[in-house]
Amino acid sequence: MSMEDKDWLQREYEKRQMPGEADDEEELPEEWEKDEDDLWIGAEPGEEDAEDDSDSNPGTRKAKRQNGSKWKWAVIVLGILAVLAAALLVIGRTGWGSSFLHKKDAEVKIEAEEETETETETATEAATEAETPTVVPVTPMPVQTETPAVMETSEPESKTAVIPARLVYEASTQEEYDHFAEEYGLTSVKRETDGSVTMASETKVPTADVNALAAGISEKCGETEWYIHFESVSVNEDQTVITIVVNDLYNSSEKERQAVTDLFLMAGLHAVQSGQNAQSIRMVYTNMVGQVVLEISTSPT
Repeated sequence: MSMEDKDWLQREYEKRQMPGEADDEEELPEEWEKDEDDLWIGAEPGEEDAEDDSDSNPGTRKAKRQNGSKWKWAVIVLGILAVLAAALLVIGRTGWGSSFLHKKDAEVKIEAEEETETETETATEAATEAETPTVVPVTPMPVQTETPAVMETSEPESKTAVIPARLVYEASTQEEYDHFAEEYGLTSVKRETDGSVTMASETKVPTADVNALAAGISEKCGETEWYIHFESVSVNEDQTVITIVVNDLYNSSEKERQAVTDLFLMAGLHAVQSGQNAQSIRMVYTNMVGQVVLEISTSPT
């Protein structure tokens, strides 16, 4: 037996010899777990009384403490359960809890109703299918109808064009008009009594392009067999002013005179086809340094 155990036994013995002071008992050390016989070996007189006193027995006191702890935990658990039950009761009485429970009940009812309706519909469909005879659809034969042939229509193309007198170059001759008609595949080009010029074609009158004609003439400028006195030919944006650069104004070949007539006729036809309100077509001659040496207009006035 250790010294600490002996000291504890001595204090217990002294407490038993002094009535009224037993309330201040010291608890048995936790690490001390000895047999009762070992504890009381060598005890002082009066140990029989101590053995008979169950409260002073260390083993008995330890057992009581353990039983008390068990009862204490049991009471705590029961208290927690009681609190939970009360909380659930309060939640069930509140609006939120009631609505939650009602919602769950409604969902269960809806699911049950849906299952019942599904079963009813399935049974009804089965009965209907059993009662309804199978009908084979009959596809009607298409009715043959005669579709009238659709005639392709197109806007009639113009086969004539009239150049007003104010856009006609008066110095041009009928021979030059005939040459123009042959050059562009026209049936006839002739001047009328009112001074206008009429162009006719078996198919349609070609689209006028003064720029293309001027470019074709410029490519042949300076050549002896074509336009020996012309240096260049150009046209303004609206194709009403034609500029010819010449190296000799007073001498001109037959081809150069025909080129002037062709340029006047093409410019007049362009004005008619494009809807321009042109009052005149001008032919401007300049020398090699750009000075204007002569200007001819279709409208003398």
